[in-house]
Amino acid sequence: MMRLGPLASEGIAVILPPPARMWFHWSSRLRRRFRRLSTAEIKKGDAMGAQCSICGKKPVRGNSKVERGKAKYLGGNGRKTTGITKRWFRPNLQSLRMQTGETSTKVRVCAKCIRGGLVVKRVVRKPFTVDKAPVA
Repeated sequence: MMRLGPLASEGIAVILPPPARMWFHWSSRLRRRFRRLSTAEIKKGDAMGAQCSICGKKPVRGNSKVERGKAKYLGGNGRKTTGITKRWFRPNLQSLRMQTGETSTKVRVCAKCIRGGLVVKRVVRKPFTVDKAPVA
């Protein structure tokens, strides 16, 4: 069953996902295409924000393994994989103010760039003080 969107009357065909009660009748490909967003994904927002503004590090896909058994070098028969699921490896992003010339801009930078000294943090001075100008 295909449902058309609100713009169908204007000649624009928009295919909407199936209603919730029919969700299990659809093939896995269509379920993946019209999947429901979890609350964590809605809060996370766009994936473009999850990228370091200096090195460009962004989330990557990988596997999470579940294993049983004892390693051979410890006297066992070896480790056996009992399950593999996909997961996201996300960069450790920190929001901070970075000094760019006279002004400072708020950026999201990974912790590796901060520790590596690639970021010049904003110059902060005590409140209600004025910098002394050099006497010429």
